[in-house]
Amino acid sequence: MKLILFQFVLMLLLSTGSVVADTRVTTNIDFDWKCHGGDLEGAQQNSFNDAPWADVDLPHDWSVEGEYAADNPAGGRCGYLPTGVVWYRKTFDSPLTTDDKQMFVEFDSVFMNSTVWINGHQLGKRPYGYIRFAYDLTEHLKPKDNVLAVRVDNTLQPSGRWYTGTGIFGHVNLLQLGSVHIKRGGVFFKTVEADQNNASGEVTVEIEGPSAEGLSLLVENELVGDDGTVVAKTEPQAIEVGQQCLQKWTLKNPKRWGVERPHLYTLRTIIRNGNRVIDQLETRVGIRTLKFSLENGFQLNGQSLKLKGVCEHHDGGPVGGAFPRKILRERIMLLKRMGCNAIRTAHNPRTADFYELCDELGMLVMDEIFDGWHQKAEEDYGGRFFDHWWKQDVESWIRANRNYPCIVMYSVGNETGENDVHDITGYIKRFDTTRPTTGGTMFEGVDIQGYNGPGGEPGSMQEFHEKFPDEICVRTEVPHTLQTRGFYRVKTWWRDKRKPRNLIPEYGDKQIFFDGHPRYSSCYDNCGVRISARTSWRETRDMPWIIGEFRWTGFDYIGEASFGGGEWPARIWNFGIIDLAGIPKDHFWFYQSQWTQEPMVHILPHWTHRFLEPDTIVPVVAYSNCDSVELFLNGQSLGKKQEDPQWLEFLWKVPYQQGTLKAVGYNDGKAVAEKVWQTSQQPAKLRLETNNRSLDTDRRDTATITVSATDRNGVTVPWAMNRVEFKIEGPVKNLGFENGDPVDVTRHRINHRNLFYGYARGFLQATDGTGDVRVTAAAILGDTVFPSDQMIALDVQSVQLRGGVDQVSHSDVEMRYTIDGSDPENGKLYTEPFQISQTTRVRAVVLRDAEPLLTLTEEFVKGTREPVSDRRWAPDADKSPAAAAKGPKRFPGPFDKELIGKWVSDDNVLFEFRADGVMVENSNLVKKSGRKSNAGGKNKSKSKPKPTRGFWWYDFPDDVFENPKDAGNGQIRWKKAGDGELQLETQAAEVLKVIKGDKTLLLRRKK
Repeated sequence: MKLILFQFVLMLLLSTGSVVADTRVTTNIDFDWKCHGGDLEGAQQNSFNDAPWADVDLPHDWSVEGEYAADNPAGGRCGYLPTGVVWYRKTFDSPLTTDDKQMFVEFDSVFMNSTVWINGHQLGKRPYGYIRFAYDLTEHLKPKDNVLAVRVDNTLQPSGRWYTGTGIFGHVNLLQLGSVHIKRGGVFFKTVEADQNNASGEVTVEIEGPSAEGLSLLVENELVGDDGTVVAKTEPQAIEVGQQCLQKWTLKNPKRWGVERPHLYTLRTIIRNGNRVIDQLETRVGIRTLKFSLENGFQLNGQSLKLKGVCEHHDGGPVGGAFPRKILRERIMLLKRMGCNAIRTAHNPRTADFYELCDELGMLVMDEIFDGWHQKAEEDYGGRFFDHWWKQDVESWIRANRNYPCIVMYSVGNETGENDVHDITGYIKRFDTTRPTTGGTMFEGVDIQGYNGPGGEPGSMQEFHEKFPDEICVRTEVPHTLQTRGFYRVKTWWRDKRKPRNLIPEYGDKQIFFDGHPRYSSCYDNCGVRISARTSWRETRDMPWIIGEFRWTGFDYIGEASFGGGEWPARIWNFGIIDLAGIPKDHFWFYQSQWTQEPMVHILPHWTHRFLEPDTIVPVVAYSNCDSVELFLNGQSLGKKQEDPQWLEFLWKVPYQQGTLKAVGYNDGKAVAEKVWQTSQQPAKLRLETNNRSLDTDRRDTATITVSATDRNGVTVPWAMNRVEFKIEGPVKNLGFENGDPVDVTRHRINHRNLFYGYARGFLQATDGTGDVRVTAAAILGDTVFPSDQMIALDVQSVQLRGGVDQVSHSDVEMRYTIDGSDPENGKLYTEPFQISQTTRVRAVVLRDAEPLLTLTEEFVKGTREPVSDRRWAPDADKSPAAAAKGPKRFPGPFDKELIGKWVSDDNVLFEFRADGVMVENSNLVKKSGRKSNAGGKNKSKSKPKPTRGFWWYDFPDDVFENPKDAGNGQIRWKKAGDGELQLETQAAEVLKVIKGDKTLLLRRKK
């Protein structure tokens, strides 16, 4: 019967004109690798004993598993995590089916400087860590026990300007092919025209292999819909080995790919030799059109669309550079929920998972290839490898990525020069002419000018339009703003005291919050570089020649920690809208208010401020897309307002009173959205949540757990910073815990983490084991520095990631504690919160079935918490005794009281230094003297001079917050518009020495 069935199938295939051969077979080999950190001689040889090595699955980042340390070679620039040589080995049996097949190994991403061997034979090296590459294994394979060895060399540091990680970041596949096959990256699907009725386009195909007589090769392409139906088909066309052919396709009633409905087709490319199929490749594609014009900006499928974008590094916080696909998907979905529609891959290509998910979810991509074309970090790709490798890397990049419909622009580099001096644009167009090129601060040689920092300078976008009235541009990296989740300051802070910036109104004339750390950044939109988020988006929205903006950044990222004067233990800076743990900051809701339509309202700050005196004026900001917003405090209306059209917010000045703060958004007079903050009491409980209660057994599925502290009524306590201990049980592994704190250098893959402003998260991944998976969390809760008696609470909670039910009571566990430092197993049974009145070390144990499950320790110090009065937020009113003992503060930059005022040379007033950083020539006294200031250069007229805007930087030896690279000792500089640079060489209370070219002026402050 089986023979008859086989003959029938064979006859059926022959009757259709094709015989399906065993064409290409892809075998994923991500699982069961061995890994070792540190160089070893002979580790590429089959005989090497790798039994003691760690067992890992891919993707894998060795660096993020290590410990933060101040003396790690990568330093603060790369986030203080370890680097070096890492070895990987994989043993496998050959899956080759016949002798006429070839076997390749494909790597998605290996950072960096990789060397690959098969059975001791070196296959090649690849220095760039973000490029897909492949090697032919065929002639070195054995039937059994093949050893694939990979040496990753990330020893020389810093190898990047931010955290790079070390390891195999992408998937690894074995690919079996016939001797004649479709070239890697040799299929290119293009849409030429498409509307809702008709679509047409082209497919180019390249094949490779040994030339041979007797081949009669034909290529054909089929477009397949979701249900497996062939909806379009090209005519078979002859093709020769080493050649490419172009085929045209048409389709009625196409389903186009877009941001809201990202429809995908499958392109099936078939190569036949006669009636025999010798290769068949399936490629996910989308039908969509791109247009860029001054009249309509960026158009997707004929509809104008502003790019509402973010820049994204390749690290995922606690998982480093090795993204599980599900976690990456959740991050992209969170950005979409905010209203984001575009991502710039800053500053390198990403793994295939990223582009596939952007295709599936409808996220546009500006795909960037390089950070630089020359050295930017001491040991980076630009300085060491670019000149020799860039063409090969660009070709590999374009061939790998050009079929993703999500990619709408190519970026040739980031801040590496204003001109595309290597003509990378021209080289890209050898392989893809369907997308424009740009670059970060790239003005010449690219299709669309791209603006990083300069795009946020005052008047820069207007100046662009004046110079190039017929061109469009894109803000590739604007704005740069900083926020630390849960942290607030009412005074405005600018990172660069020396540069012009778009001024914004202050939220208050003095600071009212004094918690936190000097490295934290305010969650009001008042902490940034050159331009605020609000000003930037208003310009982008209202200037038609700007096709969109990509703000820096979507998520916080490890590294660049020493930038801006940061020192250990600062491991990050706070540019992200979302923190390292994946928890949104207040900017998330600002962008949601501008980028989405579903009614929403958000208010900041939270309403639990322990150290505020009653009736202290608190700026309360609402972000909303509603017509109007009404604010209530303890049920009393504080007024209904419409959005400020300039500052894109709703603002109230509210006398602080504990209770309930509520904002209600209205459309057409009807309440459609609300946000409520309630003042919390002392922390009493933990809340433990997860996004996955049915964890798969596929070794890829992940679950995120979120832990927070609440009071006895379930209200989150936004100041809680207590340490939480975790017990992980079942077939699951810890990918890392994180809280978003910029200065918390706790190792990720250990089972505890401090809460940070009330929250922390853990990321776990399934193994292939079955059975229940449970996570238990416990903490000792209270303020670790307290001025008088306070209550201390203990709590334990569990959550099931597979099987069972959550343990929400203490029915099967008990907690015991001591306050004298003794063993808690013999301590008092915990039944309710207890009071302490002195410095106390509380120890506790969680017992299950009389066996210790978790042990806890927390130190509570009686005293007054030192106010954080950062000179960056000048002028702070630091009331601490320590500060008072040191005498009066000196504040840097334009707020320095020693500089503010009118300055004269002889009898002539030259300039007035204002506290807002503007330098103004004093017109009244200039008129009286009958001439303009000599410091201004030539004597021209008696007309009233225009204000001259200065920009500042400073260097005071006793200022611990400054960047030592900013200027020389004791200098403050500014520029006088259109008249060169003036340099203030020395500073004193009453006299300044000013050098202007070869002239020296002594200035004194006017009494």
